Amino acid sequence: MTRIGWILTGLLCVLLAVGWYFLLFQPTSEDIEVVRADTETTLAQAAQERARAEELRAVRQRAPEAEATLAAGQTLIPEESAIPALFRQLQQAADDAGVRMTTLAPSAPSVDTREDQELAVVGVTMAITGSYFQIVDLARRIEDPLLTPRALQWRTASLSPAEYPELSVTLSGDVFSRNVEELPTIEVEEPEEPIEDDEDADDPDDQGDPDDELELEQ
Repeated sequence: MTRIGWILTGLLCVLLAVGWYFLLFQPTSEDIEVVRADTETTLAQAAQERARAEELRAVRQRAPEAEATLAAGQTLIPEESAIPALFRQLQQAADDAGVRMTTLAPSAPSVDTREDQELAVVGVTMAITGSYFQIVDLARRIEDPLLTPRALQWRTASLSPAEYPELSVTLSGDVFSRNVEELPTIEVEEPEEPIEDDEDADDPDDQGDPDDELELEQ
């Protein structure tokens, strides 16, 4: 083979190598890189999904406890004011503690914001009479959610001695509810109107018929 033939053969080999690189090797390597990147992304997503599945599994296992906590919170601060139910709970706690509750009255409701949450607030005032240990027992029963589920935040307390060994105590506190759209109304009993005398009623100055009195004496 002549020198020109060798040169042409070399050029042909170079052209074949260049063509193989640009036409076959480079596209294949790019596809491989794309596939490798997609594989890594898929593996990362799979790892995230597995972690999410583990979290959901743990949440599912804790669901009964979470539901119980939520139910307890809804009992502490219910949707509505439920003042009658609250009064029954306080009266039951007073009876169980052995104290005498002489006054139990609510105040006008208002709206208060606690930790970016609007709550309806109703004040409650109670006056009780009992011994020191009975009053302490009442406070324990009111603050124990197992005995008195409704949450009550104390504001003031005053006491004065009564007939030994009893004390007269006045307690004031607030209860809360989540519904602030329709605040409860506190009904105040109006005084009864005086009864008007009947026009046909007997006149007190009327002494009756004397003849009838004579008949009765006979």
